[in-house]
Amino acid sequence: MVTLRTYLNPTQALLDKTLLDSNEIFCYIADQNVNLYGGGPFAMPVRLLVAEEQAEEADRLLKNSDQLSPEEKASTFPTEPAKEETREERGNNNPWEILAIASLFFLAGICLLLQTRPAWMQRVRTILPVSVLHSVGWLAIAVGLSFTVLYFYTRRSLARDEKGAHSKIS
Repeated sequence: MVTLRTYLNPTQALLDKTLLDSNEIFCYIADQNVNLYGGGPFAMPVRLLVAEEQAEEADRLLKNSDQLSPEEKASTFPTEPAKEETREERGNNNPWEILAIASLFFLAGICLLLQTRPAWMQRVRTILPVSVLHSVGWLAIAVGLSFTVLYFYTRRSLARDEKGAHSKIS
């Protein structure tokens, strides 16, 4: 095995490995997770190893893939989704995750508002008075309310976009 290329970006190394694998060239990525053992992310580069017999062909493939123009890359990897959406895909345009986040803020805010005693903060070694806890509770409820408003705004906007797209198709 010989080192064909070195990368500071492990994602680029994986993309090149995928290209070589799809062309049935045996390759291996070395030192992929070495930065997890105490070094920084750029302390040791990732190496792409290739069998000696296939090194020239692999190098040629990687050089050709680097020379693609932006138009060719765009045609290879389309960025626009397909025009035809099924009814199930349109039904999944409900941003319910925003409501889940809002409920977490509401829950935390209500718990803080129900506090009747000062709270001991272990990390900063101080006591928070009830008035501070209640202020933070009201702030959390305000943030939860903001997320709820954002949910309804986003849902209405998605419905409007869907209606506009549906009228263009008809």
